[in-house]
Amino acid sequence: MIWMILLIALVGEMMALPAEGLHFTNARILRNGHLVPGELLIKEGRIVKDADPDTAFTPVDLEGKILAPGFIDLQLNGGFGFDFSATPDAVSEVAKRLPKYGVTSFLPTIITSSRESYHQRSYPQASAIGAEPLGWHLEGPFINIEFSGMHPKDKITDPLVDSLSDVVDRYGSLDGIRMITLAPERIQNLDVVTDLVKQGIVIAMGHTAATEAQCRDCINAGASMVTHLFNAMKGLHHREPGVVGAVLSERSIHYSLIMDGCHIADTTARLAVAAHPEGLVLVTDSMQAMGLAEGRYSFGEEDVLVADGRVVLEGQATLAGSTQTMDAAVRCLVAATGCDLAYALESASLRPAEVIGVAHRKGKLEIGYDADLVVLDDALQVVACYVKGIKANEGNVAPGITRR
Repeated sequence: MIWMILLIALVGEMMALPAEGLHFTNARILRNGHLVPGELLIKEGRIVKDADPDTAFTPVDLEGKILAPGFIDLQLNGGFGFDFSATPDAVSEVAKRLPKYGVTSFLPTIITSSRESYHQRSYPQASAIGAEPLGWHLEGPFINIEFSGMHPKDKITDPLVDSLSDVVDRYGSLDGIRMITLAPERIQNLDVVTDLVKQGIVIAMGHTAATEAQCRDCINAGASMVTHLFNAMKGLHHREPGVVGAVLSERSIHYSLIMDGCHIADTTARLAVAAHPEGLVLVTDSMQAMGLAEGRYSFGEEDVLVADGRVVLEGQATLAGSTQTMDAAVRCLVAATGCDLAYALESASLRPAEVIGVAHRKGKLEIGYDADLVVLDDALQVVACYVKGIKANEGNVAPGITRR
């Protein structure tokens, strides 16, 4: 049955690919950390080396604009009126709206939920033309209740995780899971981390009060990522560096930052980049209000207020995700840290691809890679976006729901 589903999906993808190729000229192409003048050929959804004499290549003059790999968002809770924690089957609806902001791949993210909700989850489905979901990011429920943020406290697991069966019992299945965010101190047996990594699941540390020693033990067991560094975790202390000290001094794993002008100060971002530049991954952590007007919304089981660019639990000051789009996050990183454009673009493409093990086909503009491309002007505004060689629809799409 599974092979039939995969075959149907493959045939559908092949039918959707354009019969002719595209020849991008007069571009500034992101390659090896630099923007260099050049041209690019794509055919049948991939980047190719030479023009095939049997294929008609349509020229696309970019007039000196930037050509970069499509953005990959590893933490997206929803958008455009859809909340993945409430409606996991809305992935395709969000996917077709993301290329407007340069996103060509993403991990739909579900925050701490009930056992029943997790069991209803299926593999995230792509839309006909839109960003490609690369698997679920399950943020919780194995987190520290003291640093739960807006996660529902009554759904956070109380007993320490002692075996892989504890994880499977809560999630129902590991199928389709690409990343799990957990608190190291909530894992009694770190063999669980190793076993999950062996199944191809990225383990990220987050929502945690872990000590530096606990973090290093978790890293040694296979953890390779920190979810929204500085947020929802114990801060750096000169006698107990915690997760912040562990990741910025270890320099062997990646960490994500939410660059929306609210979650961290510019100085904090500059410190992280200075300490561990190769580890930075941009995420949006956006929720259903992304792309919509400010107002009141639901996020998971909570009511939130979106005002002045911030998302907070209604009646509180607790941040509850973001409404930031990925292209805006790239611009914010440049403005906050003074980094060059190439570095910021790689933080939204190459390094996310490295984290989830798809850097052999995404995150670079190299021969044989997926033709996931974003065209930007000098102000880093998205001009066009291509998903596997297909130009995404530029028209507006109606939101999924109205505000509360």
